[in-house]
Amino acid sequence: EGFASSLEDDYHQAQEVRSLGEELSIVGLHRLVEIQISKVLRGTFPGLAPAKKQDLIAGKSGLIDCPSLAGYDAANELRMINNCVKHNSSVVDIKLATAFPAWIEREPLEDLGTHYSRLKPRVIEYITAFVNEAHAKTTVFTSAPAAASPGVA
Repeated sequence: EGFASSLEDDYHQAQEVRSLGEELSIVGLHRLVEIQISKVLRGTFPGLAPAKKQDLIAGKSGLIDCPSLAGYDAANELRMINNCVKHNSSVVDIKLATAFPAWIEREPLEDLGTHYSRLKPRVIEYITAFVNEAHAKTTVFTSAPAAASPGVA
C-alpha cells in the first residue's frame, strides 16, 4: 500500500512538472516575441516613444498595423495565454475566452504543450511579417548619404 501511494505521488508530481514545463514554454515563446519585436523596433524606429513601442510589442496598431499582419491571431492568443499564466494563476480569463471562444472562462489552462505546438509556426509567421513591415516603413536605411564638403573627393 505504501509503494502504491508513493507511485501515485510520483505520478502527480510528474504531472505538475509537465504542466509547469508547458507553462514555461508558453511564457518563453511570448518573451521571444517581445525580444524580437523590441530589437526590430530599436533598429528601425530608434526614436520611437517607449509607450508607442510597448503598444506595438503588445500587438496594437501604430506605425505598423499589427492586427493586419499574417499570424497576428496566433501571436495575440499566445499573449493572452501568457497573461493568464502569469497574472491569473493559469486560469482562463474573460479576455482570452471572449477573443478565442474555444477557451472557457475560469477553466484551468490545460494541455499547453499542444497549444504551444499549434501556435509556434503562426507566431513565427507573425514575427516575420512584423520584421518585413517594419523594414518597409522605416526611413533609417533609406536616407541619402550626407553631401560631401566642397573640395573633398
